[in-house]
Amino acid sequence: MSDWTNKVVLITGGSSGIGKATVEKFLKKKATVYILGRNRDKLESVRNELAKTNATINTIVADVAIPSECSRAIEFVLSNPCP
Repeated sequence: MSDWTNKVVLITGGSSGIGKATVEKFLKKKATVYILGRNRDKLESVRNELAKTNATINTIVADVAIPSECSRAIEFVLSNPCP
């Protein structure tokens, strides 16, 4: 995987397990990462833990089983371009 500077990644289930490992992988590649999950506290905990790497991490509280929440999350990502 090459350098992902100025690339945006949206990871669902990023607050634990494989999702969190995926977040860490893309942060190492310098991507701007959006973590989507249902639990705000878990998302914030991951963001606080990984923010020490000076990475760009954003959280979105949403449930992928609800189409309107998926649409809202995508619109949020699209309206917040890379830094």
